[in-house]
Amino acid sequence: MIRFFLRALVLLALTGLNACALASPEPDASFASAFEGFRESIEDRVADCFDAQTLPDMNQCRKEGKRRAQTYMREAEASLKTNFKVGEPKLLPLFERAQRAWLEQAKAECEYETYYSLGTEAYDAEMSLCRERQYLSRLAYLRSQLDAP
Repeated sequence: MIRFFLRALVLLALTGLNACALASPEPDASFASAFEGFRESIEDRVADCFDAQTLPDMNQCRKEGKRRAQTYMREAEASLKTNFKVGEPKLLPLFERAQRAWLEQAKAECEYETYYSLGTEAYDAEMSLCRERQYLSRLAYLRSQLDAP
C-alpha cells in the first residue's frame, strides 16, 4: 500500500495531476495514462525551442525548460521525503545522500559537456539544455525505482 502511495505522489509531482487522482485505492485508466508521457525518451521531453528565432529567445526557452524540470524534481523529492519519513524512515538519509551526490555529478557532467561553449553566446542555452536533460533523466530513474519489485 505504501508503495502505491509513493508511486502516486511521484506521479503527481511529475505529471501535474490534481489531488483527486489519488482518491481511488487502485490506479484507474486515467491515472495509468498519466505515466505514458514519461515513457518517452528524455530527448522527447526536453522543451521544444525550435520556434525560437533569436539567441535570447533560445536562452529564455531553455531556461524555462530547466526551471520546469527543477520544479518537477523539487516536488518529487518533497513527496518521496514525506513518504520515507512515514513509511521507510531508514531510506530518507540514503535518498538525501544519493540526491546530493547525483546533483554534484549532474553539475560536473554539464560543465564537461558545455566546456567548448564556455564564454560564447550559446553557453547559457547549452548549459540549460544539459541541466534540463539531467533532471528529466533523474526523474525517470526515480520513477523506475518506484516500479521495481
